[in-house]
Amino acid sequence: MKSKGIKVPKSNVSKIYSNVKLKGTSSRIVLNDNSHFLSEFELKPNVKYDSKGYMYKTDELSRVKQAKGKLTAVNGTRNTTHQLKAGGEDRIIAPSTQGDHGGHLIATRFNGSPLIDNIVAMNGNVNVSAYKQIENKWAAALSQGKEVIVDIRPEYLGTSKRPVAFNINYSIDGEKVSRRLLNEYGSK
Repeated sequence: MKSKGIKVPKSNVSKIYSNVKLKGTSSRIVLNDNSHFLSEFELKPNVKYDSKGYMYKTDELSRVKQAKGKLTAVNGTRNTTHQLKAGGEDRIIAPSTQGDHGGHLIATRFNGSPLIDNIVAMNGNVNVSAYKQIENKWAAALSQGKEVIVDIRPEYLGTSKRPVAFNINYSIDGEKVSRRLLNEYGSK
């Protein structure tokens, strides 16, 4: 990477950017080399990153606050270890769909990342019902050759790493739809 004629070794790029606070969408710095991870299960705060072709942002507490992009009909892989870590201590542990799953903001069936950079603690019922119904609409549109663009914004309370809701904005061939799903059993 070059900056004003000074060569910066690629290995130092993440060190430089980890101290930069990014606000809004005006930032031109997009990490795309997995340097958005602090550790295997923790993201850096206040970064904008590209993961598998989708754009994400984290907040000051290292929580994913936005996932967006043009969906592709390419199946990705899953990572159950990362799915089980989503939400950390704030994850609700309960039987079956009453507790939390590691929910993908952008599903692996759209080639969403199988890692914690695309996974949050999502109520199991929401994951396999309301959220999946929306994903099924996206998949159907893609199978018809339509363009699907999504902008998903988890909503958090306080310092919890578990979202309380998902604000989902998407368009299918330019027709815009907005949905808000509460992250609780029975949300529709």
